[in-house]
Amino acid sequence: MVKTREKILKVGAEIIAHDGLRKFTAKNLAQKIGISDAAIFKHFSSMNEIAEEIIRRYTNECILRTKEAVALDRNSHGENGENSGRSYGTT
Repeated sequence: MVKTREKILKVGAEIIAHDGLRKFTAKNLAQKIGISDAAIFKHFSSMNEIAEEIIRRYTNECILRTKEAVALDRNSHGENGENSGRSYGTT
């Protein structure tokens, strides 16, 4: 069973992604989860804290996927990116 805190983060991310920050309210979030808005604040001190955690997780996921992609590219083209035809970090 998914814990309420995780539900808040998951549904909060969905609201931000699909409906934008204007719809990212305690009332809307609570309604979508099926809890009271007061219950949200048993798990988080503020809506800003929820948004910050969502952004932190998204950023960490992006960094992880980027590192994995670079590692795959290096593995398939040699450790130094030989013959890859790409130049990372240059213009």
